[in-house]
Amino acid sequence: MLNLRVGAAIAALTFAPFWTSPALADDQPLAAVPSSQWHAALEDGLCHLVRTFRAGDAEIQFILRRRAPGYNFELNVVSDTLDRRNRTPHTQYGLGTEPLRHGYSFRLKDGDWEGFGANIPADYFDNPVEQSLVITDAFEEDFALDLQNINSALMVMDQCLDEVLRSWGLDPIQQRALSKMAVPNERSGEILSGLTMRTSRVRDRLDQDSIYFIAMVDGEGIATSCRAEGEANEYDDVQDACREILQHARFEPALDADGEPVESFVIIETWIYTYTQHIFL
Repeated sequence: MLNLRVGAAIAALTFAPFWTSPALADDQPLAAVPSSQWHAALEDGLCHLVRTFRAGDAEIQFILRRRAPGYNFELNVVSDTLDRRNRTPHTQYGLGTEPLRHGYSFRLKDGDWEGFGANIPADYFDNPVEQSLVITDAFEEDFALDLQNINSALMVMDQCLDEVLRSWGLDPIQQRALSKMAVPNERSGEILSGLTMRTSRVRDRLDQDSIYFIAMVDGEGIATSCRAEGEANEYDDVQDACREILQHARFEPALDADGEPVESFVIIETWIYTYTQHIFL
């Protein structure tokens, strides 16, 4: 099994005993049933949900990460026996929905484990009826992950995200009720895009495709603090990029439920996606 690096545990989720799905027809995806409980953890400021599944002899890990409320999920799906296809993966949560084509997915590989990573919309799992996540065109065989109890697991992830907001000095209740999130203004686009090249040496040294910056933004749209996630924050090039954000970037402030400007945050990604990225060890 892949040895996932874990941080401070938020909860060990225990639900109903595992059950075995009936075999599907030959033209249907493999039925992948849970072989572990949900595990929720906070690591490097990110909230993680992890669960292991089994389909025949194949072991599959489902890893869901989120940086803050309102932001997209990061989905990683890896297997130790199913080879990844060099095709654009599709995911489908719920029979009544259209498959989502992940044109900007990236490859994950670590030893015998390989798969893909992709962003999925913030409302992707909002369906109150828990269903399977169908993965197609990603591995040598298509499969359906039985995401039983995911709604309860996502509630624990929300508690984790509230703790992240508190660690930033923000009120989770106010931040979840925002009528508008803080965003960079148009004039800051060139400044922020320039950070990609400025941090390229750090990305290469850490062997990662992207670096995420978290900036606190006041009600006037001015960044009051800036830091990068994880080990990248210790590098001079990244610190210089943060100073550039603080000195020159400007933002449209967040608005509370009444439409009034309030302190909030912006997450800025500098990235150059490559063909392979290490899984979190």
